[in-house]
Amino acid sequence: MSAQWCGETIENSFGPTVKICRGGFDFTALFEQVFLSIIPSAIFLVLLAFRLVLLRRESPKVNCGYLLPAKIVIATTYATLQLYFLVRWIASPPFYIRTSIATQTLYVIDGLGILVLSPLEHLRNLKPSTLLQVYLLLTLLFDAAICRTLWLIGADVTIQRVFVTCVSLKFVLFCLEVIEKRRWLKPKYSHLKSEAIGGFVNLSVFWWLNGIFLDGFHKILVLADIEGIEEAHRAEALEHNLQEVWSKIPKETPHALLRALAWTLRWPLAASIFPRICSIGFKFSQPFLIATLIDYLDSPFKQASVSNGLIGAYALAYSGVAISTGYYWYMAYRTITMVRGSLIAMVYSHTLDLPLGAHHSSPSTLMSTDVERICTCLVNLHELWANVIEVGIAVYILEKQIGTACITPALIALACGLGTLLLTSRIAKRQDVWLKAVQGRLEATESTLGSIRGIKMMGLTDSLSRVIQSLREKDLLSAMNYRKLQVTSIVISLVMNITGPALTFTTFTIISAVRGSGTLLAAPAFASITVLALIGTPLITLFQALPLIRSAVGSLSRIQDFLNQPGVEESSRQLTLSSDESSQTLTPVKRNDSEIPLSLFDNKDLAARKKPFDDIIRISEADITWTTVDAMVLLNINLAIRHDSLTMIIGPVGCGKSTLIKTILGETKVNNGTVDVSCQSLAFCDQSPWLTYATIRENVTGPANSQFDETWYSKVIHACALEKDLEQLPDGDQSMVGSRGIALSGGQRQRLSIARALYSRNKLAIFDDVLSGLDGNTEEQVFIRVFGPNGIIRQHKMTAILVTHQVKWLAFSSHIIAIDECGRISQQGDFNSLSSTDGYVRNLALKGDTTDPELDQVVMDAQTPIRRIKANPELDRANDISRQTGDFSLYKYYLGFAGSGTICFAFVVLAIYSFCLVFPTIWLDWWSTANEKRPGQNLGLYLGVYILLGVMGLVTLSIFCWQMIIVIGPRAGRKLHSTILHHALRAPLSFLSQTDMGVIMNRFSQDIQLIDFQVTLSSMSAAEAFSTTIVRLLVVCITAKYVASIIPFTLGVVYFIQKSYLRTSRQLRHLDLEAKAPIYTLFAETLDGLATIRAFGWQDHLRRRNYVVLDGAQKPFYLLNCVQRWLAFVLDMLLTVVSVLVVIIAVKLNNQTSGGSTGVALVNVLACHQHLAGFVQRWTLLETSIGAVSRIRAFALECPVETQQGNLQIPPNWPSKGSIEMVNVSASYKRDSPILRNVTCSIPLGSKIGVCGRTGSGKSSFILCLLQMLELSSGEITIDGLDLSQCSKEATRSAFITVAQDCVLFEGSVRFNLDPRSLVVDAEIEKALRKVGLWEIINMDSGLDAPMNSVHLSHGQGQLFALARAILSNAKLVILDEAASSVDRETNSLMQSLIRSEFANRTIICVDHNLDNILDYNKIAVFDGGFMVEFDAPQTLLQSSSKFRQMVGDIRET
Repeated sequence: MSAQWCGETIENSFGPTVKICRGGFDFTALFEQVFLSIIPSAIFLVLLAFRLVLLRRESPKVNCGYLLPAKIVIATTYATLQLYFLVRWIASPPFYIRTSIATQTLYVIDGLGILVLSPLEHLRNLKPSTLLQVYLLLTLLFDAAICRTLWLIGADVTIQRVFVTCVSLKFVLFCLEVIEKRRWLKPKYSHLKSEAIGGFVNLSVFWWLNGIFLDGFHKILVLADIEGIEEAHRAEALEHNLQEVWSKIPKETPHALLRALAWTLRWPLAASIFPRICSIGFKFSQPFLIATLIDYLDSPFKQASVSNGLIGAYALAYSGVAISTGYYWYMAYRTITMVRGSLIAMVYSHTLDLPLGAHHSSPSTLMSTDVERICTCLVNLHELWANVIEVGIAVYILEKQIGTACITPALIALACGLGTLLLTSRIAKRQDVWLKAVQGRLEATESTLGSIRGIKMMGLTDSLSRVIQSLREKDLLSAMNYRKLQVTSIVISLVMNITGPALTFTTFTIISAVRGSGTLLAAPAFASITVLALIGTPLITLFQALPLIRSAVGSLSRIQDFLNQPGVEESSRQLTLSSDESSQTLTPVKRNDSEIPLSLFDNKDLAARKKPFDDIIRISEADITWTTVDAMVLLNINLAIRHDSLTMIIGPVGCGKSTLIKTILGETKVNNGTVDVSCQSLAFCDQSPWLTYATIRENVTGPANSQFDETWYSKVIHACALEKDLEQLPDGDQSMVGSRGIALSGGQRQRLSIARALYSRNKLAIFDDVLSGLDGNTEEQVFIRVFGPNGIIRQHKMTAILVTHQVKWLAFSSHIIAIDECGRISQQGDFNSLSSTDGYVRNLALKGDTTDPELDQVVMDAQTPIRRIKANPELDRANDISRQTGDFSLYKYYLGFAGSGTICFAFVVLAIYSFCLVFPTIWLDWWSTANEKRPGQNLGLYLGVYILLGVMGLVTLSIFCWQMIIVIGPRAGRKLHSTILHHALRAPLSFLSQTDMGVIMNRFSQDIQLIDFQVTLSSMSAAEAFSTTIVRLLVVCITAKYVASIIPFTLGVVYFIQKSYLRTSRQLRHLDLEAKAPIYTLFAETLDGLATIRAFGWQDHLRRRNYVVLDGAQKPFYLLNCVQRWLAFVLDMLLTVVSVLVVIIAVKLNNQTSGGSTGVALVNVLACHQHLAGFVQRWTLLETSIGAVSRIRAFALECPVETQQGNLQIPPNWPSKGSIEMVNVSASYKRDSPILRNVTCSIPLGSKIGVCGRTGSGKSSFILCLLQMLELSSGEITIDGLDLSQCSKEATRSAFITVAQDCVLFEGSVRFNLDPRSLVVDAEIEKALRKVGLWEIINMDSGLDAPMNSVHLSHGQGQLFALARAILSNAKLVILDEAASSVDRETNSLMQSLIRSEFANRTIICVDHNLDNILDYNKIAVFDGGFMVEFDAPQTLLQSSSKFRQMVGDIRET
């Protein structure tokens, strides 16, 4: 037996280390066999059994290839050698250990287990086996230690050689198991991304990201360059899993959604626990290593084995931290990505079920602000328990180093913890206040951008800009309390790092002095510094995580409240009493494309209802309201609508026609009676057409994405008279309609909506006043081709319901329903019977027969070919090199908003803080060195300076954080918001019509949120890390010149890392922000068109579209988090290299270094590296988040702003007369495509000008030209002699009173909507409302103080409301753009009377398709193809063969 054998007594003990042999640097044989062999083998065999059971259920996914035979051969050889090793050991044991036979037997069983598991894992698992990789990797490390012991003991040479061979085979097998199997995958799985088939090692070291880094380094990334996400991250699967759990738990209980999330994602959450525990273990080996190294350096006896062991131990400890931490955060971000996908999908699905007008919590805000905050905060969930464990372990280790003095950091931690808990209890309330302010701002911004055309026409851009900016000020003010808590939380979290060492060593010194037990020396001092850092770091994370977790819980509660809002199906299913009171009938309104739901009928009733009946809709004794708290809108409704009929619904404005339509759709509450709809397919056209940001063709075909029918499409386009419009549009039916159809005229939008209803071929089509925006000729064409006796509806036996005020078409109906002002059906029947009976229909004094002989002969003509331009492919993005390489001017741009004085002051304070943080390590070295020479001398000096440095550090840190978070961040955020708001609201109509509003809203929500917090915090952290790194580098260079030699190497590597990393991460951040824009757009469009979507039954289609855009947004979000963790991993591995180099230098130059100086150098080098790594991470995070500033600056630079050629001083009270001159005016959205051509006219003071023409002829363009919303390519426009091109556009628009076809309503009170400039008193507002007949409706709620969104106005009432707003203005020029298109004849008479009385002495320009309204005007302007073809008095035009006479004649004949 070798002299290295320590004897059976020692070797058969658990040690763990030997003391008297093998240099005291080895484990005992028993310890090695139990802890490095038996326990890992036992765990492996247990997991093996479970894994084999799971694999038996899987089908083969991988072909054999050459890899499988290689694995089998190596595994067989390994198992055979292990068996031989066991036999040899039994036959001739080299030494006696009581567990030897058990150990070798388990080795054999392990080998057989590997032989069984490896082929199964290869064939049935897409990834390399995680179990085998982890087992082989760990046991290789353990076997290396056992192998060393065998050689040192001098065991049997054969046993030694066999064991070495087994270890070598295990290494080969490990290498084989690491190899990915892409080339051998079956075709079904060949498309999977690298991550999906990557093994444990690949994922742990982030090798799978190499492809994206190479792409990002060499080119500009687009979304298509990124691999698709895994099935586990797909939104559809995530929502399904969460919805399944959510449906089974009590939803009203607190934190129900949090519990549902936790249970749904329990396995991904659990997957992070083991690597986090490993990280703790590796991390807390560091103070022992530092103490051992210092003791070794100060020891006169040094052994090469110990020095080599220290080098290996440092390499193992720090690489272990890197790998375990990297894998932990990798799993954490996978989980967070699942949380994000689950919540956004759930919010959108519930949005589809919201009752109309019930948007109590904006889904867009929940989807953006709340979900992003949840993801940011919950990623630290595991840190709560892990940090508590770390603090406990650190205090225990510290007690071993400095004894009772460890109570000081424990008390500091306790005090900071209590302070943080107090903050946490307040932070949720303050966050809720702030988020509500953010929601209010975003809702107002979205509302304003959605109505920007009407707002510009009314000249209210400046007013609403001030309102939104004031909401931004309120948002910032609400966030101020939250920011102050954030500053306090940051300072509390850093108390331990800054003041902990000073207070701890003060306590230690006092206790030592009292007890006379010694003084502070280098080894325990620097080991304690390391331990205190291990206390401080988790405390920082813990104390900063607690408020964040509380914020996340608050956001989850807001989402839970939203999900608990009753859906429309719940709100529409009302329990009612049938005529037979002995039986109860529950008849829910038919929803979407489901069958008629029937329940709780008695047998006779149910049998009767199962019989086929001719009525497609039947309503009996129904009382209808919108919500349970509103008054009844419709009373005692009884009606029946037969199949294959045309039913028209008429009645005065506000009587409930649209409510009746919405009842058929199932959007209202039926308090009594029944509503039956026996149709599975339904189409609906709302009064305000719902259009999506897509092409004309895509809007006609709808989101169902069914097979495109060219013939049917052409027929529908012809029926809706859209051919001429498509010819005039630059890209035909591939032209984008803009957000909410802003690029189209009102009539074009309505006809597009009709075309969509017809293209769907649904058997029941409902049209809510869709002809109101059409000129007489176009209206006649559309009506005859769509609703006429030979129209498309009659030809295809569709049932149609048309709400209309155009009573001239009543004769063509099969059935008429007249509703009175009280919400009751006053009459119903066919036209002949109603026109001959006293009542509402007869009183309309209709003229003409029921049908026109000529109209009877109109058939669907052969369609002319549709001009169709091939859709342009998405334009290649410009090579924005700054996206790849960065742009330092962004920092100047951002900091420029804060002020140079403020910035300079902040950085001076930061420099003082960095000195106070770093210098104490030098002071501690001086102190410990002095103690070695003269123990306890100058104690007061050393303690006083040490404490002073800590206090100064804490104070300067507080000031710096205050400056960054309270002063600089809000100041920059305020001005950046003002910048983007200025450009967004002042962009020309041409730009807005071609820009997705979701893209602009993304700037106001996501980008501003990033600037408010992430940019601020990242810049603060990066500046702090950079400053501290510089100071520590200086200290290292001064105190350890040999150690300083590795600094250039470290800086070079860090520079290369960040350069490679940033070229990709910047682009991923851009893609992340860009990919969210379609989600914003989809949410906004869905909220606008809920009734239309549900009527067509498109919920599933739009839900699938949401899955697609959400999956697209998940890709850059997930990859960005992964590449950030790659950076952390690479920097941790660099720390491993640096620490090993420091140890090598220390042990190899041991005669030239002391333990104290090495301790200072080691602590500062490692801390310097950690700060450098922290700086790189935070700076790269800043570089990626600064993309929000880049996007805002780019928007400000690229977005054109309406400008004026001169700065003419406008006289007060201009215009005083209101005379208009236009000379050879041509105008366009773009200068190269004029839409108004050579218009010349003179409009004297007080003139009344009627404007008419076919839909799309240029009438709206004429109005927009007057309002300076089109670019003049030639000519000039003057008002009272002032050239408008020299005047402010806002001043020009403010000179007009503009009443548009669609009433523009803003977020705010009724008073603000009527008087946005606050120019009149309440009495005048009430008087105007009484004139238009709306005061009683407004006063029913809270009067003028009521929120506008709480007042339910019909479309016609909205036009009356807009007229009331116009009456309150005193401008001399009045523009009426189809101001009375949606009202009945009596209301129209009222409006025309008010127009003539209220605007008697003003200049009026009126666009109206009802030519009777403008026959008494001074002049008529007729437009055709962009030209003003006629401009004369109506009597003159009627006496000649004019177009105007032709138009009037056509209407008269109709």
